[in-house]
Amino acid sequence: MSNHSENNEVSKYKEVGELLDLAENVSEKVKNIQKNLYAIQVKAAALVMLVFIISLIFFLAPYLIEVQDQYLSIKFVFIIFFISSLIFYGMIVYRQYLRYIRDYRIEQDILLRLLEMTHQIKKYEYSKNSFSTIEKALIEMRLSRIDFNT
Repeated sequence: MSNHSENNEVSKYKEVGELLDLAENVSEKVKNIQKNLYAIQVKAAALVMLVFIISLIFFLAPYLIEVQDQYLSIKFVFIIFFISSLIFYGMIVYRQYLRYIRDYRIEQDILLRLLEMTHQIKKYEYSKNSFSTIEKALIEMRLSRIDFNT
C-alpha cells in the first residue's frame, strides 16, 4: 500500500513537472512573439519616416532646382510607383502584425490556463503534503522563472 502511495506522489510531481515544462515552452514562445511584434513596430516607424523624408524631398525639389516638364512626369511616375510599393509593403507588415497579435493572444491564454492548472494541483498537493521540501522548492523556482506578462 505504501508503494502505491509513493508512486502516486511521484506521478503527481511528474504531472506538475510536465505542466511546468509546457508552461516554460509557451512562455518562451510568448517572448519570441513579443520580439517579433517589436520588430514590426520598428519597421512601421521606419516606413513612416521614409515616407516623410521622400515626400519632403519631392515637394521641396522643385523649389531647389530648375523645374522642367520632363522632371515633373518622372516625378509623377516615381511617386506612383513609390506609393504603390509602400502600400504593398505596409499591407504585408500589417498582416504579419495581425498574425502575431493572434498568436500572442492564443499563447497567453494557454499560458494562463497552464499556470492555473499548476497552481490548483500545487495547492491541493501542498495541503496533502504530497511533495517533499526539495520538490516544493523546485516547483516554486520553476514557477518564478516563467515570465507572464498580460
